[in-house]
Amino acid sequence: MTGLTHDERGYPEMTVTAQERLVTRLLRKVRHHRGEIIEFVEDGIDGADAVVVTYGITSRTAIPAIERARAEGWKVGHLRLVVVWPFPEDRIRELAARTRAFVVPNSTVARLCWKSNAARRGKRR
Repeated sequence: MTGLTHDERGYPEMTVTAQERLVTRLLRKVRHHRGEIIEFVEDGIDGADAVVVTYGITSRTAIPAIERARAEGWKVGHLRLVVVWPFPEDRIRELAARTRAFVVPNSTVARLCWKSNAARRGKRR
């Protein structure tokens, strides 16, 4: 999303009213289609004690560490978020119920950890 909003004819309109109306419409649209938008890839999740949650460039760099941990006998799964918003809160909650830990090695770690923790506890934001 950008900060540029437009009127019904497609012309830029940067008023507070236009911003509120159009951004609210876009948010409602994303929330309504969240099931179609959420995308992630799982590897080795079944039976994992810990799940590494990654997004973006960190996804590729985490793979050698995950493989090494598995080679050393750790039961580690990998949840690679292809789309980070809307966040897959339901899936994180399901995994939290059956795993012992999440590892979030991400360059945007604070935000992703916050979202993971909130989803794990069953809170939506």
